[in-house]
Amino acid sequence: MNIELDNSTLALPRDGLIALRDAEGTRVTCLTGALWITEDHEHSDIILEAGESVSLRRPGLTLVMALQPASLRLSEQRETLVERVTTRLSRWLPTGARPALGAAAGR
Repeated sequence: MNIELDNSTLALPRDGLIALRDAEGTRVTCLTGALWITEDHEHSDIILEAGESVSLRRPGLTLVMALQPASLRLSEQRETLVERVTTRLSRWLPTGARPALGAAAGR
């Protein structure tokens, strides 16, 4: 997903809806009001109230609906320095010598 909002705030009226596609890793922060979030192939839905946030877990369609007038922020997860370096180095290493990204990031 490509978001170019740079900390912009979005306002939704009650029952206002945003459809996100392939937004896995995107962080949704509820600034005011309350939001209902449902993700494709996820068994449970999410309710966020003011001050709460969640990182989306699934690719595919995600719906974000305001349960009351609400404002929210969408931000993409940024790679850590270790993840960027590991990704770039792995392009130069033979396949068998490539480190696992999770191991390099200390996970």
